[in-house]
Amino acid sequence: MILAHWPSSPEILGASDVWKKPGQNILAQLYGGIPIHRGVIDRTALHAAVAAVQSGRSLILSPEGTRSHRPGMQMAKSGLTYIFDKTGAWILPVGIIGSTPDFLSNALHGKKPAATVIIGKPFKIAAQDETGKSNSVIRQAKVDFVMRQIAALLPEEYRGYYA
Repeated sequence: MILAHWPSSPEILGASDVWKKPGQNILAQLYGGIPIHRGVIDRTALHAAVAAVQSGRSLILSPEGTRSHRPGMQMAKSGLTYIFDKTGAWILPVGIIGSTPDFLSNALHGKKPAATVIIGKPFKIAAQDETGKSNSVIRQAKVDFVMRQIAALLPEEYRGYYA
C-alpha cells in the first residue's frame, strides 16, 4: 500500500520467502527490492539496504520483520538498527490502519475495505551515552524508540506490544 503511493521509487527490504509465494512473488518481481532471510543475520541484505540509503534512495521496511495478521504491533527486530547506525538516515514513521488479512479478498470481491495510512514527522535517532550497556540492549532500545513513534500514530487497539 505504501509502495504504490510513494512519491519516488523506493527500495524495499522484504522477507525472502515473498519472492517464492504465488501471487506475492509477482509483486516482488515487478517492484524488485532486497530479499532478507528472517531469523538470521543476513549481512548481504543489510549491506544492500545500507548501500541503497547511501545512494539517496528511500528504504521501506517492516521493523517487526513480518506482517501482522491482526491489529496489534509485534516486538521489532533489533537488527535494522545496523542501517540507522551506518547511514544516519532520517526515519519516517508510517502507521497503517485496516490492512487486515481479508483486505485483498474483500477488494477482489467488490467490497471497498477501508484503510488509512498515517505519516508521522521524520526524525533521527540521537546518539546517547550507552556506557555499560550491551550491544543487544542498545539496539533494542533504538528500535523500540522507532516503534513507539509508529505506535503514537495508531489507535490503542493497534499498538500491541507498544501499547
